[in-house]
Amino acid sequence: MESLKKFIKEKNYWPHTVILMIVGIIIASGFTIKIAVENPVHEDDIFLDSYQNVDENINEILISQHQFIQKYEIKVNDKLTFGENDLKIKVIDKSNGNLVKDANVTLLVTRPETTKFDQKIKNLKYKNGSYIANSIKIEKKGRWFVMPKVTIDELTGFEKFEYNGTQIFERIYRKR
Repeated sequence: MESLKKFIKEKNYWPHTVILMIVGIIIASGFTIKIAVENPVHEDDIFLDSYQNVDENINEILISQHQFIQKYEIKVNDKLTFGENDLKIKVIDKSNGNLVKDANVTLLVTRPETTKFDQKIKNLKYKNGSYIANSIKIEKKGRWFVMPKVTIDELTGFEKFEYNGTQIFERIYRKR
């Protein structure tokens, strides 16, 4: 009888701990699923093409990009403002410093975390030394990407320019 009283007085907490850990894991899993559903994955559109096309042709894309960078340079505005902007893109031939007038330029203006504000403009027109994209709307403060795709003859080049700000969006320069 005395051993039974001793057994009742000594409490064993490990079953409670195991149950508490299982409940904690279930709750943490629920929060993980909730956060994942609220923040869907958006495809990176740096090459302005579908993921499947990029996946199939990445070697050709990278070779063309490398050759393009050796021959040409892409320049864009250094500043954007909140509201509507006219983006000017210059394509410069590195061999002679002349502006390239016969390029096919496509532009994507986007935010890094979402595709909700994407603005894609194809076949920009060449005027006064620049390819011009009119009425680009910067509707939200924070980070924006300006990503031109330039095709000249058989070469295609891509750039990614990052802007950040609240009223005036200044370009962030990154080392290559």
